[in-house]
Amino acid sequence: MATSEARTGVTLRLERTYHAPPERVFDAWIRPDAVAQWFAPSAEYAAVVTALDARPGWRYRVEMRHHGGNVHVVTGVYQELTPPTRLVMTWAWEGQEALGHTLVTVELTPFGSGTRLVLLHEQFPNDAARTEHEKGWIGCLERLGPFLANAE
Repeated sequence: MATSEARTGVTLRLERTYHAPPERVFDAWIRPDAVAQWFAPSAEYAAVVTALDARPGWRYRVEMRHHGGNVHVVTGVYQELTPPTRLVMTWAWEGQEALGHTLVTVELTPFGSGTRLVLLHEQFPNDAARTEHEKGWIGCLERLGPFLANAE
């Protein structure tokens, strides 16, 4: 029988390929105007960036506003930014302290004429939290593709 301590550290890993250079994909993660256009789990949400200063040690805060009125707010601190290949940030939901602080790493590598993105989201308290975040990340990453295709 697993203890709660044995269940810590659950990790989510997703990979996607985009038809855009790593520089453009990286910029989509660090520019407030870009994040506001794609960083939400579905078209039923609007992302409102209330803080985003993409420098190590600086914070971000994004409100995901559902058209039905619910608002989900994620905040964190940038740990590492290595343009255009790597981004590391903490992740926490306001008002959901039980989920704790997790860690998101985005790695970008050239892939043909595009970019291979690997997203690692680590330190979930349990499988259920990972599964819920997986749904959200899949939606976000699906929205990132069309954003990149329409950007410049």
